[in-house]
Amino acid sequence: MTFLTHADLTDAAEIRIPGTKLRAVLIEVADASGVPVRAIMGRSRIQRISRARQLTCYVLRREGLSYPQIGRMLHIHHTTAMHAVRAVEARRAVPENQKKHENGM
Repeated sequence: MTFLTHADLTDAAEIRIPGTKLRAVLIEVADASGVPVRAIMGRSRIQRISRARQLTCYVLRREGLSYPQIGRMLHIHHTTAMHAVRAVEARRAVPENQKKHENGM
């Protein structure tokens, strides 16, 4: 079950990106992160939710969407999408043993 509204799908169609791509990415990220689609599409700044939103931006960018397209789809500013992609790339670049050390494990 997705929480995309008709307006979300219309927005996706207006920028020539099939709504099914956004829906598929949102469902995939929601399943992987345990964060509901509605929360990913929301404005919460809770870390696990914002990281799921950042991951959504990252995947959409890897799918070839521009930052303005991602911003319109997720209702965020394109520079926020740019930051999200950079943040995910930075987290992916940190070796696993260093992540455990940073978290105090």
